This record gives sequence, C-alpha cells and structure tokens, in this order.
Amino acid sequence: MPEQAPRSNTQQALLLRVVEDLAEIKAEIKADRGWRIRIEALFDDHEERVRLLEKRAWSTAWLTAAASAGLTAMVVGLVNSNIGA
Repeated sequence: MPEQAPRSNTQQALLLRVVEDLAEIKAEIKADRGWRIRIEALFDDHEERVRLLEKRAWSTAWLTAAASAGLTAMVVGLVNSNIGA
C-alpha cells in the first residue's frame, strides 16, 4: 500500500506536465495560426499589386505593338526605296 501513494503522486505530476505541455502546444498553434493569417494577407496584397501592374502593362501593350509595327514599316519602306524595288 505505501507504494501506491508515491505512484499516484508521480501519475499526478505526469498528468500535470502533460496538461501543461498541451496548453503550451495549443498556445503555439494559435500563435502560428495568427502568423499564417498575417502572411497570407501579405501574399494576397502582393499578388493583387502584381496583377494591377500587369493590367497597366497590358493596357498599353497595343500602343507598343502599333509603334513597333509603324517603325518596322518605315524601315522596310526606306530599304525598299534605297534598293529601288
């Protein structure tokens, strides 16, 4: 019988330690979840900004294409006029 008393104290200490460890793990998970949410918000913001920049770049792409085609036509015209074709 005297052996059971220390054993129950040891079990209680072990249970208390397990409960404390679980509480610590729970706190870390909550903190990690908050960190993930902040990082995801930052990624979403970054992705939105990149898409806006792409929209701006593509909205003027027709102007670049038209200018390039015009310049090419002028160069081809110059070469043809110099060759005499």
